[in-house]
Amino acid sequence: MTHSKNDKADRISNRATKQDDRPEHDTIMKHLATAALQLIQANSKLKSQLVQTEAIAADLETKAHTFNALCNIDGLYSLESAARLVMCQCGRTGMRPKALIQLLQEQRLLFKSDGVWLPKARLVQRGYFRIKLRKVAREYKMETFVSAEGLDYINQILSRRRRPAPKSDKGA
Repeated sequence: MTHSKNDKADRISNRATKQDDRPEHDTIMKHLATAALQLIQANSKLKSQLVQTEAIAADLETKAHTFNALCNIDGLYSLESAARLVMCQCGRTGMRPKALIQLLQEQRLLFKSDGVWLPKARLVQRGYFRIKLRKVAREYKMETFVSAEGLDYINQILSRRRRPAPKSDKGA
């Protein structure tokens, strides 16, 4: 079988026409490279977001453990824990437990009985404090706890103490 020059030219022409009809190899490779780069960047961004999310989750878990350590199951705080949670005079959270107890004693909200700090009955009735018995060795001892409302009440007392006294204008 002999191929004429016209047949060969037609075949070459057909191949050239077919190649012109479909996108060039380089264009396809550029699109694939761009898509691959976008996927790599998206993957990198997702990994970064995952690291940030894990850090936030770890921080929240630490805070939850701290809160659980401060607060017993009833949502009550020991006087020591309450002291760490109230706003001190400088505007930051937390004060020494002894300072809180001294403040509450000065305000005549707490009194000492048999070595235990107890709140006034009206504060227990309002739900600010609760007294519980706990077993220590072979005897029971009373312990004072502060409720969330009690923390708010203590913060109100502290905020009143932080306000400067009004200036009196005594005329001459």
